[in-house]
Amino acid sequence: METIILRRASDFNSSAHILVGGPVGEGVIYTQPRSSGEPPFECMAKYQIAFPATGNYDFYVEYAALESRPTEFQMDMELLAGTCAATTGGWEAFQFMRQGSIGVAAGVHTLQLRRDGGAIPHIRAFKFVLV
Repeated sequence: METIILRRASDFNSSAHILVGGPVGEGVIYTQPRSSGEPPFECMAKYQIAFPATGNYDFYVEYAALESRPTEFQMDMELLAGTCAATTGGWEAFQFMRQGSIGVAAGVHTLQLRRDGGAIPHIRAFKFVLV
């Protein structure tokens, strides 16, 4: 049986400048709009993810993006490859897209997404698949 960990993007443990739902859909996270004249800010969300087994996991993000919005992902402060830079065909065209692979030990780990000075894509979920 395949080991899959699925986490809704709206189930973060902490965040900064991130909104949930509203005009982009239930459970979807997106960047809080800036006020006119407000300087750019960092968007960030952190998640505690429990991994049942030690191993290498492929990391997928389900997101929608009409334009490229590169977003940094870290696992326990280690940068993951891939950045959600690809477009999906529209702001409502959600797709699970592989962002890279990471080796983790069984237990709870911290996933963080962040972007300095720009908006993140519309993100609905994260998925880790043991390979």
